[in-house]
Amino acid sequence: MISIKAYANCDHSYVVWVADKPIDKCLGFALYRLPAGESTPQVVETFVGPETDTKVPAGTSRPSTVWPIQKFMWSDYLVDTHSDVRYQVVAMCGDDFDSMKPGVKSPWSNTVSLVSPPGAVIQAYFNRGVVSTQWVARQLQSNKKSLKDLVDPPTGKSNKVRDFLGGELKRALLNLLDSQCRAGAHIYASLFELSDPEVLPAIEKFGQRAHVILSDGTHKAPAKKAVGKKKAKARAAPKKNGGPFDENAEARSALRAAHVEVHDRMVGGNHFSHHKFIVFTNPMSTTEPVAVWTGSTNLTYGGICTQANNGVFIRDAAIAQRFLTQWKELVKVGNGYPPELAKFDASAQSQPVGGGKVTAWFAPNPMIGPKPKKGNGNKNGDYADLKYARSLIQNAQEGVLFLVFNPGFRGTLLNDILDLLNNSSKNKKLYIHGVANQDPTGGPDKSPLIFVHRNKLERSDAAAEDNIVLPAAVNAPSSAKAKDKAAAIALQKWVKQVDNYWQQESGGLGMVRVHSKVIVVDPLGKHPVIITGSHNLGPKASSQNDDNMVIIENDGDAAAQYAVNIITIYNQYRWRFQQVLAAKNHETLNQWNGLLAPWKSQSSYFSGDKAKELKFWT
Repeated sequence: MISIKAYANCDHSYVVWVADKPIDKCLGFALYRLPAGESTPQVVETFVGPETDTKVPAGTSRPSTVWPIQKFMWSDYLVDTHSDVRYQVVAMCGDDFDSMKPGVKSPWSNTVSLVSPPGAVIQAYFNRGVVSTQWVARQLQSNKKSLKDLVDPPTGKSNKVRDFLGGELKRALLNLLDSQCRAGAHIYASLFELSDPEVLPAIEKFGQRAHVILSDGTHKAPAKKAVGKKKAKARAAPKKNGGPFDENAEARSALRAAHVEVHDRMVGGNHFSHHKFIVFTNPMSTTEPVAVWTGSTNLTYGGICTQANNGVFIRDAAIAQRFLTQWKELVKVGNGYPPELAKFDASAQSQPVGGGKVTAWFAPNPMIGPKPKKGNGNKNGDYADLKYARSLIQNAQEGVLFLVFNPGFRGTLLNDILDLLNNSSKNKKLYIHGVANQDPTGGPDKSPLIFVHRNKLERSDAAAEDNIVLPAAVNAPSSAKAKDKAAAIALQKWVKQVDNYWQQESGGLGMVRVHSKVIVVDPLGKHPVIITGSHNLGPKASSQNDDNMVIIENDGDAAAQYAVNIITIYNQYRWRFQQVLAAKNHETLNQWNGLLAPWKSQSSYFSGDKAKELKFWT
């Protein structure tokens, strides 16, 4: 007998199935999808054939009845993103792929929707900001343009690659701005960065109905790089008074030229004015906030297109009012961080929303408990927002999934997740899975990439060169060749072996691949929790930044949507990470070259960590 469960978010679906025992002579599974309103099932296509098929052109796909799925889960990226759909799997059995026939099958799964209901109180959106992929590699080759040229076109323009990478997040945000602008609403935004060629003009269209607090960004001037015989221009100039570099100078000028009300927040030092929120008012009562957009997405071409990010739209007047109140407080304090600001943020706003609860925390907030002793590793101490979130993580009953960017090295929510691995009873019970993209220059742990794979911690080599260990292109850059010729040769040899299928991939634009800040606790359980927002989930954000942390409880639909996004981003990067790290450590690379007959690894899904993973999802 086979049981099956399906999950989905706005981008794609994720299907998991489990059999009660190994299936005799099974060579994999055919997967069928049935969109709502249709009577004829569609056979899901796959892209990997038998290892004996060595002359298949790159990009070839076949029905899964021909090229079956040799695992018990599948991400369906080819499904119509504006549909309701259900799934069925059928075991394909035989001695070889030419003679296999259908065997035992599952019932049809639950129906999942790839569309947020128009009136949903909480709507989650995700981009496809993963540039180290074969699809992007082929697009770059066919367009004969750089990744930067495609994701950062002239103002107001877009293209196929940009639309694909921005995904439903870009579409939803632009549609929201456009519809509310046409309706006559006001917006109140606090933004860390603003330069996206589509989002900036969308905000400009509000004119005097847009009220924007605009930070100076990272307040560090970009390094000038040689371009042929010329020097690349910096995006803006440092302040005349010798203050921090204004990353948003061009956007600031454009907004003021469009008669937008702009409030400068030039914080400098160790502070970041790090929000990415937009409050929307009732068009018929423009002082009445009705909804808010927040999440991890900076409004730049990188945030929208080349980093993995999330956005969440909350239709609740009380939560929107709290964000607006925070906006007014930030306007009042100007460029400073007076004690009154932290005191103002000392408590959260909790609100019943739909069938669940939303709690909004704001930073900076006051340190709680004793001041940390010198040398204990966490100079920032503990904070109420972290303590609240920590209690939810520690109370996990089924599992924790996460995508984290740069939380810090001590006292963070990532540390709390890793502590679960060291608790034998928790580790045995929970399914823990996720990836952290850390800045290796900021602390004692020089690992820029931290994975937890089915409860096992994996770190990038502390001494490794960043371009090798970051989850980027599967190829050896020149800097890697100079530092470790053996590793570079091993990796290039592997790339050559799969060259019939493989195009050289883009390494991205900067070190940031996973920029989402999201932790999901028990997403499929009785008390699902989503922790997200602009907050990097560590004490530095709580103590020194303008940030928000939004905690959504008991919204199972939204939690499942975030879970699907996390597992997809994780799977995309870990495989590439394994290959480059194996090369760096002079270990054997994954030599899997296609589907195998017989499928010997089927048995591995009936015990150990793979069985635990299937149990979590089904």
